Amino acid sequence: MRGLSRGPPAARPPRPPGRNGPAYTPQRMADVSAPEPPKPPPTLPDAEIAALREAGRAWEKAPGRSSAGPEVAPGLDVAETRGRPGEHYVRIVRSQTQGFEPVAPGWLEATPRAIAPDTDFGRIRRRLRTALLGSPLSIHRVLHERLDKVRALPVLSSDALSSVAYATEQIVLILAVAGTAAISADLLPIMGVIALLIIIVCLSYRQTIKAYPQGGGSYIVAKDNLGPVAGLIAGSALMTDYILTVAVSVASGYDQIQSVFPAAVHYRVAACITVVVLIAVANLRGLRQAGNIFAAPTYLFIGAIILTVTVNLFRLITGSIHPTGTSIHIPMTESFTDLGGMVLVLLFLKAFSSGCSALTGIEAISDGILAFKVPEWRNARTTLTIMGTLCVVMFCGITIGTEVL
Repeated sequence: MRGLSRGPPAARPPRPPGRNGPAYTPQRMADVSAPEPPKPPPTLPDAEIAALREAGRAWEKAPGRSSAGPEVAPGLDVAETRGRPGEHYVRIVRSQTQGFEPVAPGWLEATPRAIAPDTDFGRIRRRLRTALLGSPLSIHRVLHERLDKVRALPVLSSDALSSVAYATEQIVLILAVAGTAAISADLLPIMGVIALLIIIVCLSYRQTIKAYPQGGGSYIVAKDNLGPVAGLIAGSALMTDYILTVAVSVASGYDQIQSVFPAAVHYRVAACITVVVLIAVANLRGLRQAGNIFAAPTYLFIGAIILTVTVNLFRLITGSIHPTGTSIHIPMTESFTDLGGMVLVLLFLKAFSSGCSALTGIEAISDGILAFKVPEWRNARTTLTIMGTLCVVMFCGITIGTEVL
């Protein structure tokens, strides 16, 4: 062993060939690899690409973000062991107890427990909210909240249909200032102009519904075609119209009740506010429930008006209709006689503007297109046509009955 010397290291033998062929070095692998396919040209603008890259760099620098770790498994059950060594108590926390329920492999659906409050005050508030407004709706149930034409008419057309009940009254109140002769001479011409205006507005909104199938009211149409200032003016006018319509309609309805029960005059304000609150709660409970609630009163109102108009028309044709026995003559005041025709023209225009209250609420259908069942825009146009026809028939019938009687 002493005579042996340590020689130079032996050269490394070459790598034996593989089972299916010769061994490949990294250089050779690079030589025989297939060429990389060209990248497709970007379809986004350069500004959007730069914004996406900047957002990616900011996301990478976000604190607390870790790239390592296992992937999230939605259907995974968490098991925890507790107690002293040697014991075998195991607590399993499943996804259902955390507010989620598995509906398919890797797919969890949120349940009401997911948004349940943790405090006692929150639970009490949630119970009150559920009692007043109903339970929250899931996405699948929201799709079933769409309205058919039978329910959409009382929900979206009650504003316009109820306005014809007091439109004629407002015209008569203005013309009464000029005397009975002015009522007889101007009532039917004003009725004809307003009826023509209702038809024109309904035809215009039919075109709007077809051009804006996702919903297009005065605000959207004015903003797209005339600019944001015109859109804001139209939206402000619309909000004012809706607020005044609710107030006037409720007050007018209570006037009819007060005519039957005169003692109810002392509860006028409280009763009107209560009715407004009840209407708001009914709408907040959902479209279908609001349709079910408003359907009976709306169709009852339409039936009563149509029945009254039909009976008056039949009696007028048969000649059995007669004016009331007590006729009140309203003489023309001396001031109007002296001023002449200009004041009568202004009075006519004032009566026309007051009678245009029959047009309130026609736009509601074009705003609520997405509340209809598919095809939304076609059902909305059909409902709008039915509403316009009913408005014209009821308004003209009430006005003609007022003129004849």
